[in-house]
Amino acid sequence: MNSRAHLISLIEAYSEAKGLSPSRVTTLVMNSGAVFGHLVQGGDITVGRYERAVLWFSTNWPADVAWPEGVSRPQPKAVDQDFSVSSPEEVA
Repeated sequence: MNSRAHLISLIEAYSEAKGLSPSRVTTLVMNSGAVFGHLVQGGDITVGRYERAVLWFSTNWPADVAWPEGVSRPQPKAVDQDFSVSSPEEVA
């Protein structure tokens, strides 16, 4: 599995767990609902954007949902640290 497939797996699993569309998830995570379709069609994103997205997922991952197999999980950020993307609480 490559990095693109890892990110797609995270988006799909989080989307299913939260009852959100993949486009809504990428809007929350990367401020663009078009990213999911772009990735599925074989498009690329920068390494920095990928790393920030995976960190967002790690920090906001639902406790009752298994992290996708084969995807490395970074240490989640502490809640009080600056985080430049939307939090899941903003969904409600």
